[in-house]
Amino acid sequence: MSAAEVIKLVDQLYGQSGDKSSKSVADKKLQSFQSTSSAWPVSLELLTKANPPEVYYFAANTLRTKIQDSFAEIGNGWQEIRDSILGILLGSTVFSKSTNSQLSVAVAHLALQCEEWNHCLLHLKSFVNPSSSARTALVVMQILQYIPEDIDSKRLELGENRRNKLKLEFSQDAPQCIDLFASLLKIQCTEREEVLLRIFKCLTSWLRADLIHTSAINSGSFCDLSFHLLKENSTTSQSHEVLTDFVCAVVQACFKQATSDEFLAKVYDGVVQLREPYIMSVAHEDAEKSMNFVTIFASTAEVFLDSIQSLSNNGIGSKVILDMLLDCCGHYDFEIALHTFNFWFAFAESISRQSNSEEFISQFAPYYERLIVSLFRLCQLEPDRSDLLSMKDDFYEFRNLARDLIMESVQIVHPMKIVVMAKSVIETQNAWESIEAAIFVLNAVAKFIHREENEVTPPLFEKVLAIGHHQTHVCVGFAVLQFLGELGTWVSNHPNFLEGIIQFLATRLSCKELNDCASSALLNICCSNAEQLAPHFDSLCELLKYFDLQKQKSSEDLIQGLVCILNHKPNPELKVGFEKLVKFCIESAANSADQHAEQKSEQYLSPESEKAAGDASGNDSPLRPYIPVLDRISILLQYVRPKEETPHDSGGDATSEHPCKQVIGQILPLVLGILHQYKMSEKISEKGCRTLRYSLRCLGLHFEAYLADLVQNLVDLYTQNGFSCYLYLGGIVVDEFGACGQYNQGLSALFDHFSARALNEFTEEDGFRNHPDTVDDFYRLSIRITQKCPEVLIGSDKFAPVFDAAICALHLDHKEALISVVEFIDTLFSTASAKNNANNNISITNSNSTNSDNTSQLRSKMSEMLSTHGHKLLTQAIAAAVFSLPRYLLPDISLVFQTVSQFDRDSFCILLAQAFEALSQRNETAAKNVSPQQLRSIYDAIVHDSNYRPVGRTLKNLVKFYR
Repeated sequence: MSAAEVIKLVDQLYGQSGDKSSKSVADKKLQSFQSTSSAWPVSLELLTKANPPEVYYFAANTLRTKIQDSFAEIGNGWQEIRDSILGILLGSTVFSKSTNSQLSVAVAHLALQCEEWNHCLLHLKSFVNPSSSARTALVVMQILQYIPEDIDSKRLELGENRRNKLKLEFSQDAPQCIDLFASLLKIQCTEREEVLLRIFKCLTSWLRADLIHTSAINSGSFCDLSFHLLKENSTTSQSHEVLTDFVCAVVQACFKQATSDEFLAKVYDGVVQLREPYIMSVAHEDAEKSMNFVTIFASTAEVFLDSIQSLSNNGIGSKVILDMLLDCCGHYDFEIALHTFNFWFAFAESISRQSNSEEFISQFAPYYERLIVSLFRLCQLEPDRSDLLSMKDDFYEFRNLARDLIMESVQIVHPMKIVVMAKSVIETQNAWESIEAAIFVLNAVAKFIHREENEVTPPLFEKVLAIGHHQTHVCVGFAVLQFLGELGTWVSNHPNFLEGIIQFLATRLSCKELNDCASSALLNICCSNAEQLAPHFDSLCELLKYFDLQKQKSSEDLIQGLVCILNHKPNPELKVGFEKLVKFCIESAANSADQHAEQKSEQYLSPESEKAAGDASGNDSPLRPYIPVLDRISILLQYVRPKEETPHDSGGDATSEHPCKQVIGQILPLVLGILHQYKMSEKISEKGCRTLRYSLRCLGLHFEAYLADLVQNLVDLYTQNGFSCYLYLGGIVVDEFGACGQYNQGLSALFDHFSARALNEFTEEDGFRNHPDTVDDFYRLSIRITQKCPEVLIGSDKFAPVFDAAICALHLDHKEALISVVEFIDTLFSTASAKNNANNNISITNSNSTNSDNTSQLRSKMSEMLSTHGHKLLTQAIAAAVFSLPRYLLPDISLVFQTVSQFDRDSFCILLAQAFEALSQRNETAAKNVSPQQLRSIYDAIVHDSNYRPVGRTLKNLVKFYR
């Protein structure tokens, strides 16, 4: 593609004319062009000629992308590329800031990746001399700023050896660059402010990368200048922000580096002296500068946190910094106070961890009391507000964090003291926003009120309940409901208040804006007072009339609360109550379901139409009657727990029948019917499988009568739609019935049917990546089969393909799926090892001869698998860790090494050596200069301690060489 063609396409993409389709075509062509080797000369050509700004930016972006992702294409031409880009940057053409940034990053990435470009800092510094223009200095300093910022870039993947070499070189050359910056401070020109900004940006970048020591900053008088400029009212907002970043970087460097006490005191005193400028910024209503000062104060307080605990009046860590932070919390803007929260959280945790002495902790109480008073004021809503806060509102998030901070403060300030403070506001204030804020503060500490407290809480409770009855503002009502819900534990010891709470909550269930909060409060009260409320179960069931299909969350909360009460009833009464709740769940949607059934007896939903069809709130959605029903039944089945155990009797004795069995038997045809009717809807399948899952868990072995029909339906449905939720449900079946040998034949057929389709999906192109849920749920099923009935796995002809697929799936960067795969491999080896060891210590009798045969078969099978697949297993595990998986997944895959080592130590050492030999022969090892000695040290570390935790740490060290 020629330069002219590129210009035409860029104009087509960014120009005013043209439709979306033509712009999309142009975008694809340009992306294709960027991947070709001709992009290098064409981009340089575009930058050396007069072109529109969009063309310049595209060319600069192309060069930056090519250097970052296709550096190998440069070969021996790196010097030509470097000189060309530097010539363009230092030339007469004036580019936009974004284009300049792209080109500067390109040079920085070239310096980081090109091993032949030695002492790049000094080479760049050489462009700046007494006769150079300010523009030249600005260009060079921008590149010097970006180099340390990207030294740890994940995209560049420099490798530990290259990074260490660069850091050593930079630390040697940095003093000369510092001298350059110091000399540039003295120049007088029209671009002086811009030069100063660039100097401080460079220093900030280098400090954060730990490439320069604070002593260099001190000798250059940079700190003195930065504090001086921060105090000046004439300093622009942009300069103020850059200087703030610099001071924060210096403070953080004091924490990371061995710094002299003299410099520490200098920095701390400099920060303390910014208190007056902060007050002036507040007086001038300069919010940006106020925010910058708070950032400096909070950062300094966090670094000097241990010193501050001494509460001295002067010197490093003097308590004045606490007063400064509290001043910031007194600002009218909640975002100013928000910047101090990290410190207050960390400080409270540090105080409570440092000492249990009440005397030590109490000396910090006045500070946290002042903080709580400030939070009370900041959490107040606007007086003209008429609706509840939206969860998307920034103020909503701030109030949640403030509540968490108040809860953390309970470690320092006694909760009853906070209660008394809030009670005083409630009794003395009339404005609804003040009362709401006080009750909001109470909500944070209500759960800490001792259940036997009888002096303050009873009158406070009555006062808040009276406010709830008489105050009409919805925000106050919401806060009251939350407070009552949090008092569940206290109310359990004061049952005389229970009736008043229930009556109040019942009246709020009919309020559209408050029903969710009321139902949550009712749930907490029911769970905390279930035994006291058991006689009132029938009357509480009447509250269900407030809910229809659209009130999903509130109805589920109420059902869960009623089930908690139901669990305290004897089995005969539980059976009646359970049937009553199920009847409500089904009848709430009966009419709507009948209407849809009349319209179409069977309906198929494609994945494309599922999103629209799955909108349960839409009146026209065919799924509308079923999703709430399945959710409510699931909640009911999930929490029902008869307190009287019912032993399983395979003979079917009526006296030993589970109280929920009969009703669940009536539910199952309904659920299975819905699953078949909407079998192409993934949402319905997931909801239905969830209901069936809790049915199985509820009944356990009592589900035996319905098992055959359920398994057949699972196989049919999974064969038709392939939704992974059926695999997960199959795992639940195995977990409940796998230990009973009489079900092995059916479970074996289930596993073979599921394996056939799952393995077909895995063998597709990018099969594992495209079906991570299937990987997760299939190997969860396989884990349970290995644990409960390994003979099913051993006897299946799918065992070897399943194990081989698990090895390939180790490269999948999906946390849940990878964990399932690794746990499957671990379960296979550990089960074989454990059962083999156990069999060595017990005598074989007639009763356990079958089990012994199975375990010896599993041991033999896993030994065979290790000999045939062991090399591939460890080679792929190493390759996945180094080249495929993000760092946070390395502790998960490390379990593979532990389990193989425990199964057969000698084979493990041999196979691991072969895996490292294969790694040493890869091109990436040579490209990153990873030495045989470094690989050997990693191998020795894994062999020395094969526990998954140290192996995980060792793998992270290995990965550093390649990324």
